Amino acid sequence: MLLAKCGFTAQQVWAMSHLEVSSWVQAYLVSQGVKQSVGVRFNPKSTIVSARKTKTE
Repeated sequence: MLLAKCGFTAQQVWAMSHLEVSSWVQAYLVSQGVKQSVGVRFNPKSTIVSARKTKTE
């Protein structure tokens, strides 16, 4: 359904490899602002990582 927005039919998607489908989905998500482009690298100074604390008794 998502690739239909890109103009593909179900038969065309069925004929694609997993890598090709994944690439199209990734490109769509980047274009919608859901994900960052692949060229972005991990930057520990600007990335927030939260960890769960253990429960104290």
